[in-house]
Amino acid sequence: MPPLPNEQLNKVQLSKSRFIAGLQCPKRLYLEVHPPAGLEAQSGGSNLQIINGYAVGEMACKLYPGSLVAYDSGLSAAIAQTANLVADESVQRIHEATFSFENVLVRVDLLQRSSEG
Repeated sequence: MPPLPNEQLNKVQLSKSRFIAGLQCPKRLYLEVHPPAGLEAQSGGSNLQIINGYAVGEMACKLYPGSLVAYDSGLSAAIAQTANLVADESVQRIHEATFSFENVLVRVDLLQRSSEG
């Protein structure tokens, strides 16, 4: 597979699903990032993964109560909300904590405070 031009590198987002796809088969990851013409629409299996992901997230919120970072107001708001929750030592768990560092975006399913910090 040819390397991506620099201008395309900044546009590619690596999710957990894409990461796993790349571990399973590098060609699968490439095709998910660059689908052939006419195959851009998600398959039913992908939609089922999304639905299952939401169900697991809801279950995690019930099993491990904490603060949920909303994504409704956009990425910047989610990052700011996460920073405020991390600064508040009374918050023990954060669901969907959102961080960005040097063009790397991370959304954590469940972030739990430990005795070390």
